[in-house]
Amino acid sequence: MLKNYFIVIEGLDGTGKSTVTTGLAEALGYTAYFTPPPPFAGIREAIDRQADPRTRFLFYLAAISHASQSIRNMRSTGGVVCDRY
Repeated sequence: MLKNYFIVIEGLDGTGKSTVTTGLAEALGYTAYFTPPPPFAGIREAIDRQADPRTRFLFYLAAISHASQSIRNMRSTGGVVCDRY
């Protein structure tokens, strides 16, 4: 059995990444992690719609930094399947 791996499901919007992430995490006994992480998810649409490219890039970096730390903590107790990284 796989232990403490970090698996990322990548793909275009609407292709079933979340469904695959959930199913694979359940099958392996891993934690499913979805991006952007909760503190960032609520404002993503506004950032995508209204922000200039520099602000969008900084938002992306902040969200990835937060996700990286969260995933690192989760991996101390088991594997993680992530929907887009």
